[in-house]
Amino acid sequence: MKTIDVVMTAWPNHPVRLANFLTTVWGLQKHLKASRHEINYRCSVEPDTSTDYGDYDTEFISVCQRHEIDHIYRPGGKPSLGGNMNDAFKLAETDCIFFCQDDFLLCEDIDISDAADWLESHEDFVMYRYDVSSFKFLGMVDGAVEIDKDSTYPYGDNPGMWHRRFFDKLGWYEEDGRFGSSEVDMNKRVKASDVRIAAHAPLRPPCPQRPFKHIGEVSSVLDEWRNRAVSR
Repeated sequence: MKTIDVVMTAWPNHPVRLANFLTTVWGLQKHLKASRHEINYRCSVEPDTSTDYGDYDTEFISVCQRHEIDHIYRPGGKPSLGGNMNDAFKLAETDCIFFCQDDFLLCEDIDISDAADWLESHEDFVMYRYDVSSFKFLGMVDGAVEIDKDSTYPYGDNPGMWHRRFFDKLGWYEEDGRFGSSEVDMNKRVKASDVRIAAHAPLRPPCPQRPFKHIGEVSSVLDEWRNRAVSR
């Protein structure tokens, strides 16, 4: 049986960040399915210079051990989301890679074998996104929809399935710059390239409790700010 690597980023330097990571792991291991693949979990961990880090380090490692998550610590230095994402993807040993940051709560079952098989059979495509109903589309392609790259943020770093050829064609994320600059830079590269990006179909209408139009919740944002109702 083939394998899909699920790779994550984490920065457990605060009890809320550790709680977010636990929430993310809980949601993934409850709802993420792969009917024709095995799933391996891997995580790249951001080092931290704060004096509080040691209080959460032991518990974080314990969580990874209990949930069978292979993890590495990044070299010391300035924290970088782009760098952490690069290191997470480089941990993967499979061609199809499901990526998730440590502040996402998956709320419903999805079978990622479908996305992996679809990407393997469509070599012009580098990514398979889920439930992005705010984008413009070019039409159906064998049961999926193709995202119009001239629409807003066609790449996005929300959870989804990447194929290794994404990085072969576009390179790695920018590791310097302000927060968010790596995603903006990658989005520009996507739009300027000839790569194609698919999205899961059928699409659903926007939901006020899910403003990012995908398959879960951003668990790091307070309930009262988002007015979300999550059943756990």
